[in-house]
Amino acid sequence: MRTRDQPTRERKKWVLAIESDPDHPTDKQARNSPEATGWATARERERDQLVKYRVFTKIKKSDIPENTKIVDTKWVYTIK
Repeated sequence: MRTRDQPTRERKKWVLAIESDPDHPTDKQARNSPEATGWATARERERDQLVKYRVFTKIKKSDIPENTKIVDTKWVYTIK
């Protein structure tokens, strides 16, 4: 029996393919690349838009009620 935390073989292959894709750098690759300043600017603009349109609100972790599930996010970098 497989639980949600155990990725399938197909998922592992897909993740590895994305991580090696030059058009979709990982966060670490983006931050250490020659285009790091451009990626930082893009992150700031995107974050500003998320706040402007009230997609989320920043709160202190200490203000989160106990036993609350936190939705995790990640940046996806795309060269257009």
